Amino acid sequence: MFATKKKLIYVSLMALGLVACGGGDGGDSEPAAQSSTKTITGVITGFGSIFIDGVEYETGSADFDIDGVPGSEDDLEIGMVVTLTGTVDENGVTGTASAVHFSAEIEGLIFENNYLADGSLNVMGQRVVINDDTTLESEVDGVSTFEQLEENNFVEVSGFSSQRGEIYATHIELKSQERDERELEVKGRIENLDQNAMTFTLGDLLVDYSQASLDMSDIANEMFVEVESDQGLSEGVLLASSIEREDDDSDEDDDHDDDHDDHDDDGEEVEFEGVVMSTDDDSLVINGYIAHYDDETEFENGSLDDLGEGIKIKVEGELDENGELILDEVKFYSEDELELEGRLEAVDADAKTVTMMGKVFYLNNMTSMRDDQDDDGVTPVRYFDVSDLSVGDWVEIEAYFDDVNERYIATKLEREDDDGDEDWEIEGSIEQDFSMSGWISISGISVDVANISDVSMDVGRKVEISGVYSNGVFHADEIELEDD
Repeated sequence: MFATKKKLIYVSLMALGLVACGGGDGGDSEPAAQSSTKTITGVITGFGSIFIDGVEYETGSADFDIDGVPGSEDDLEIGMVVTLTGTVDENGVTGTASAVHFSAEIEGLIFENNYLADGSLNVMGQRVVINDDTTLESEVDGVSTFEQLEENNFVEVSGFSSQRGEIYATHIELKSQERDERELEVKGRIENLDQNAMTFTLGDLLVDYSQASLDMSDIANEMFVEVESDQGLSEGVLLASSIEREDDDSDEDDDHDDDHDDHDDDGEEVEFEGVVMSTDDDSLVINGYIAHYDDETEFENGSLDDLGEGIKIKVEGELDENGELILDEVKFYSEDELELEGRLEAVDADAKTVTMMGKVFYLNNMTSMRDDQDDDGVTPVRYFDVSDLSVGDWVEIEAYFDDVNERYIATKLEREDDDGDEDWEIEGSIEQDFSMSGWISISGISVDVANISDVSMDVGRKVEISGVYSNGVFHADEIELEDD
């Protein structure tokens, strides 16, 4: 719900690349010759196979690894970050997976809920950043929003890690209200190592490894590791049971499990989504990789000047003999300009469009579709697409304007429960200000603001408006100014 969302001011995250099982242009193309095998890391945005960044991967013959245990597609949820090995057809929208791996960034306890203050949680000493695209699943009845999460709740977090105590969450699942003897797991880069005390820190979490089994011959600062604990916490200190190395950034020849093992062949092609952690004159760090760009690197939907810490991008390239990535392509994601919540006025499954508040929205292979209905025993549709929608459905839509084709493209559509008393909502920028006469316009939607006073209605100002839509006009009851 828009009313529960807090905008993140300190980081300019681009909207996640999203996809729906409804399919878009090219989805019905004839099978084409396949490319060479690639390793792809990205966010799951649809099922009926697995959809990642606009590509539908058939998984009928794929092996699934879920946190080190054989599993299946049913163990996965929209929003989870997975690593997939497979091929992509020449049409660019279909492919075949041979292996799918999921490993959570954290499985542990919430130390503090700061969602209403700055859009984050402290989970096991790691700062978990939540944005508009972070999905929430709950196995606890009555919990459906991030602000309802409480201290000592046990959660699983998937997303993109800075490896320095900050995770940009794409999916959070509330497993239980408390630990219940569950194993705790945290990933991060070792800092403040004290080999005498046998302690180190991961973010703000102090780890005691005096009783832990190690999968490496030595332990050192800067190692990226996964720490598991059966014993749990003692006065805020994590008592490690095992420590497993997750990267291969040192020159040591230790035998260890490696999060990048699938990527360590010189010349291997890889592509993945992630958040830029740092940049230099000719390189950036993303998902633990050093990635190099040059004059041959292609930039889509942006340029070199748009790169910066906290930016969500997709990269493609080849690994060199040092395990560093030589970038062929860098893709920026279109930022949402308009968000609406209300009832659908029209659905055209053939054209893959829906209409709300008089605006037509196109759904394509980059639209995430999710069914969140669960009232009165209703079971959400897992393989959810435009054909499951009906006029009158209560939905939330996020979209951007495609200047080339002059139409709105939905990046996300979620169907929600309709309690009959929900506020309609708009979030966007004021494009015309007639507030002296009681009107403003947002993306061509006329908004009656006659009941609103003492609020600046400057053109270009981003606002969040709640009220009711009827007879072609949105009647505002409340306006909240967004942070610049």
